[in-house]
Order: sequence, then C-alpha cells, then structure tokens
Amino acid sequence: MSTGPSTQRLTVPLGALAVQVLHDPADRDLALLLASRLRHFAVSPYLHTLEVRVSATEPSHSHPVLTIHASHIASDVVPLVFLHEQMHWALARSQPNARDALAALASKFASSEFDLVHLAVCRLEVTSAFELLGADVSMRLFSAVTRYEREYHAAFERGDEIDACICCIKRRIDA
Repeated sequence: MSTGPSTQRLTVPLGALAVQVLHDPADRDLALLLASRLRHFAVSPYLHTLEVRVSATEPSHSHPVLTIHASHIASDVVPLVFLHEQMHWALARSQPNARDALAALASKFASSEFDLVHLAVCRLEVTSAFELLGADVSMRLFSAVTRYEREYHAAFERGDEIDACICCIKRRIDA
C-alpha cells in the first residue's frame, strides 16, 4: 500500500481513543469492516499505536505502520492479530525495559529454539486476549493460530516464567 496522495483515512472511535485506519480507495470496504469488527471489543486499553492500515496485498505486520491483511480482517482471529501487532508496539515503546526483558528471556529460553521477541509478544497477546475476550473465546481462537507455534505453546505452558521476565513491559496503556 502506498502512503501517497491516494491514501485515505477513516477515523474509528474506540472508547476514549480513536484509531486512524489508512487504506487505498479500493480497500475502503476492508477499512469499514475492520472498524466494525474492532468496535465489538474494548480494545482501547491495548492501543499502543493509533495508526492502522488495511491491505489486500501486504501481510499483517507491526512496523512501521501496523497493517492488517484482508484475510485476517474477515476472519474470527482479527482481535488476536490486532492484539499481536499492538503488543509489538508495546514492546517497542518499553525501552529500555524491553532490552532487559529480552535479556532475561535469553537467560531462560534458548534463542535457537525460540524467537525471543515473539515469545514476549505472544505472551503479552495471550494475557491481553484472556482479559479482552475471556478464556473460552481466546482458547478457541488460539487453537486456529498456526504461526509462532513454539512461542504460543510456551506462552501457555510456561507463562509464569515468561511473565517474570517481561513484567516490566506495559501491555495496557491504562495500567
């Protein structure tokens, strides 16, 4: 997606905050669908960036602008993908604490076995999803996730160990 003159913005109020959904004119329906889906969840405590774009061609990613792919917007996992990418921003905005957290993870988890950034992000996402969606819905949605399988497995099975390492990361903006 370009960020040139054809890029349009859709303002989506989410509680006390508003997200700017960037989209190409051809993707306006995607932007409206994302806005509609996000309004169903109390996501405002988890908003670490207020600029989100939608794309029919780019994969979901966090930086430099949080981007959600069309396939995620239309699926049940959209709240997980949104939280996942927001937690990347939480980690990035938590410097120097994030460096300390990643160093603590590296001392307990083999970096050859885990992507340590995603180990932190996945645990932040899991904890946030349980708060936002509840345990039953979260477990159903996480059962469909196929990326970062080792990191998600560890986020569930070794959550206390990971939490001890990442306790300095602020995943909620209202905390």
